[in-house]
This record gives sequence, structure tokens and C-alpha cells, in this order.
Amino acid sequence: FVLVKTSNPGSGELQNVAAGDGLVYQVMGDLVEKLGGAVGRDGFTPCGAVTGATYPAELKDLRARMPRTFFLVPGYGAQGGTAEDVQHAFTRDGRGAIVNASRSIMCAWQKTGRDGTDYQEAARSAGQLVGLNGILGTAVAVFCLVTRTAQLRLFFGTISEDVMQACLTYFTITALSFPF
Repeated sequence: FVLVKTSNPGSGELQNVAAGDGLVYQVMGDLVEKLGGAVGRDGFTPCGAVTGATYPAELKDLRARMPRTFFLVPGYGAQGGTAEDVQHAFTRDGRGAIVNASRSIMCAWQKTGRDGTDYQEAARSAGQLVGLNGILGTAVAVFCLVTRTAQLRLFFGTISEDVMQACLTYFTITALSFPF
């Protein structure tokens, strides 16, 4: 993984400086995509990019520039990155990124109002909450994907086939965003 656009507040001091035809983070992204090499059977190159969750506009720009690059996305949780922010890291089919939430789990004890002696319990609870969120999001997504045609017919009744196909496509993209 190559640092492209990090999540820390001062990242723009270097990564947003003009360089050639773009900014440093864009040049780095283009370079990582170019040098990534052959695409594997999963559709991604063996070279990944670190792209911070705290800069969603840049994340969206980088995904467009780097469709074959796997992203490691720090900054979710404790640094302020949200699920809405990290959605831009994923490809249209919901793949291509790992969202890192380590500090929000490691430092969960700070939100308990205690002195930190219960840090293991707090970290375990935070990890369980992250896991439960993923499980529930996946369950909602699966339910929506399995019942999407029936749900759309229930809401819209009889509609033309081309409109139904467009709705199904949009519904699928929306359902795939639930776990994230």
C-alpha cells in the first residue's frame, strides 16, 4: 500500500500542493494505478493505496482515477470519517476497499467516562458494535436484494420495463451500500 491521500488534518500541506497537471495526491494516485501492474482475477492490481476517509471529495476523485486499485481507508470513526464518507472508496459493485476503524476500538474506553482500567471491556464492546453494525447492514442489504422486484412493484405498481430496470439498478446500488 502506498500513501496517496492520508486522513490526518495536515495532509493537504503536502498532498494538495500543485504538481504537474494536478495535485500531489492525484499524481500519486495516477502513478499507483499505472505501476500497479497486471490485474488479478478479482479485478484489482497487487498495489494498493492509502486514501483517508476524512476527505470524501478526494476519495471520490481517487476512486475515479484508480478503478483497479484496492484502497485502505483510515480515518473512519475517531478521526471523523463516516459511512457516508467512505462509500466513495468502493467500486460500483461494493468492492475494492478496507475501512480501518482501529482507534475507535482501541480508545473506546475514553467514551466510558472511566479511568481506562476497563479498556479491554470497552474495546470488546466497540468491536462487537462494529461487527453488529456490519451484520445488520448486510442483512438489510440481502433482504433488499432478494425482495427488490416485489418491493418496487408494491410501491409503483405496473410500470414500463425500462423504468423497472432503471429502478432495479438504482435499488441494487443502494442496497449494496447498507453494510458500509
